[in-house]
This record gives sequence, C-alpha cells and structure tokens, in this order.
Amino acid sequence: MRSVPSGVRECFDAAQVLAFCVFELCLGIFWPSMMTLRAQLVPEATRSTIINCFRIPLNLFVCVALFEVRAPRRPLRARAVPSS
Repeated sequence: MRSVPSGVRECFDAAQVLAFCVFELCLGIFWPSMMTLRAQLVPEATRSTIINCFRIPLNLFVCVALFEVRAPRRPLRARAVPSS
C-alpha cells in the first residue's frame, strides 16, 4: 500500500471539511425555506393529512431500498493508518 504525501492528505481533509460545511449550509437554507412555503401554501386544516400522504411513497421507497441492500461478500478489513 502506498503512502499519501502529507500535503495531499491535508488538502483532501480541508476539501472534505469545506464540502461538509457547504452541504450543511445548503440544508440550513433549504429546510426553513420549505417550512415557510408549506405554512403559506398548504391550509392548516388539511396540512397534516396532505404531508402524511406525501410521506407514504417516500417511506415505501426507503423500505424497498433497505430490503435490496446486500451484505458485502467478504468482511471489510480494517485498514492500517500510516503514522505521521
């Protein structure tokens, strides 16, 4: 197994942290926006029924996806972490 130069590893780590922060920022903008739109567009009297009806297909998709996941053919081996 080849070792990765420390500069490349540090750059990769920084890019990974940056990507995670961008992802979290997008979620932080998306969810409040969706809740605001939901409150404005869906009548409160029927909101829970409508939202639950939209969750049924999503729940079915998740169940099917989880049932289709196969176990790995061989067990995962622990990788040795090179010391710096």
